[in-house]
Amino acid sequence: MILGIYANRGSREEGRLAWLKGNPPTLETWRAVLGRRGFGPIEDAGWREKAFVEMPDVGREPAVALISEDRATFALRAESDWLFFGLGRKGGSGGATVKRELWERLGLGWEAVARFDRLELPAFHGLKTPKKAEWRDDRSLDY
Repeated sequence: MILGIYANRGSREEGRLAWLKGNPPTLETWRAVLGRRGFGPIEDAGWREKAFVEMPDVGREPAVALISEDRATFALRAESDWLFFGLGRKGGSGGATVKRELWERLGLGWEAVARFDRLELPAFHGLKTPKKAEWRDDRSLDY
């Protein structure tokens, strides 16, 4: 009986992992989720090379997502390449690279999307929303 319960749990876990690996979110989905939370792609090739050296070994799993300890840099393994996103960045450089031990694994595929949505991120004050102006009749005179 105990062996049957253990085998059932193992089988469920294997099935869940197989589904997550076989049905990862698309890159467009990730960009939409990240963009909604204020993350933009880091395009600086020099920074990306330095960051790649510091990435932890996650094997050959595609769709693995990592976030830095300070929650300002996000890394996604898409197929065989790492894609990097920074909080409040729209292209350009990524600032200082994140050390290997400061990356936190969010999970695999859709699990990572759900966990990222629940994360508390630092407040980013780079984009200001315009204040809503009170309507005023341009024909009126103020004294």
